[in-house]
Amino acid sequence: MIMTTGNEVANHSITDYLGIVHGIVVRNPSFGQGILGGISSLFTGVNIPLTTYCAELRKEALQLMEENAEQLGAHAVIGLRFDSSHVGIQSAALVAYGTAVSLVRHAD
Repeated sequence: MIMTTGNEVANHSITDYLGIVHGIVVRNPSFGQGILGGISSLFTGVNIPLTTYCAELRKEALQLMEENAEQLGAHAVIGLRFDSSHVGIQSAALVAYGTAVSLVRHAD
């Protein structure tokens, strides 16, 4: 599946716009991630456990969005964006979204 933040795909023409697709993940960091992250940031200035946690959320949201696009028969997702927010006191929500499209490849 091609995924891009752009509104077109090189060497392809968009034949159909299939709709907006998304992947939403809401999760709490583990107790260990919070404690280890606090200790890590004291010594390095970087909260490595929570950085890893955020990367996992992003990967999972992209996977869910891709599955949503595949259900529509899409070849690509264009205009890919991310949005995040807090839900409750400690939960994080991450949304990946874009437009699912059908493509045809140009002859070289």
